[in-house]
Amino acid sequence: MTELRVASGERMKTFLLYSLYAFGFTAGLVVAAIATDTSQHSATAYRPGFGERVCWFSRRRALLVFFAVPLLVIMVANAALFVGSALLVRRAAQSAAAITCSPSQTNLKLYCRLAVISGLSWAIGLAAGWVDFPPLWNVFVVLNTLQGVFIFVSFTMARRVRGQARRHMSRLARWRAAGGGSIGAAASAEGDGPPAPDTTETRI
Repeated sequence: MTELRVASGERMKTFLLYSLYAFGFTAGLVVAAIATDTSQHSATAYRPGFGERVCWFSRRRALLVFFAVPLLVIMVANAALFVGSALLVRRAAQSAAAITCSPSQTNLKLYCRLAVISGLSWAIGLAAGWVDFPPLWNVFVVLNTLQGVFIFVSFTMARRVRGQARRHMSRLARWRAAGGGSIGAAASAEGDGPPAPDTTETRI
């Protein structure tokens, strides 16, 4: 189980700074969009028009200003930070050439998978909004909807987990082939039931 531990001192200041950035930036965008939408002095093209036609932005320029541009800035910043992290990992790996698979290299692989899963859908969403091409919207909806499935397959269904699942299914098939399926209750009572699942901790 993962716990969020916030210590006092410098770590608390860093946590508060990150929280202010994360919540303050998004709250500022929301307030600016609502103020523009309700102000009588705002240009009509830049008013989001929430709820006028759909439960979303009703005007493309407002969508561009209050959603697409901030999202693009975040994606570019994330890409720059990712490249910087990759360079640091590469230098660390070169300085520890004797280590065949260092934790830094393992983390880099995880970061790559997470970046593709999280960034690809929004990149397609930006492209779909820019060109207004319906098939791209369909791809964006599918990728965004199934993002949890992709994360499960990429991170939970690791090689060790797949191997354990295959071994368990093989033992279960042999037990059923030996007649366990037809005398399930009696076999369970005698302690000859299907093999118990492996409850050892699996680390990705």
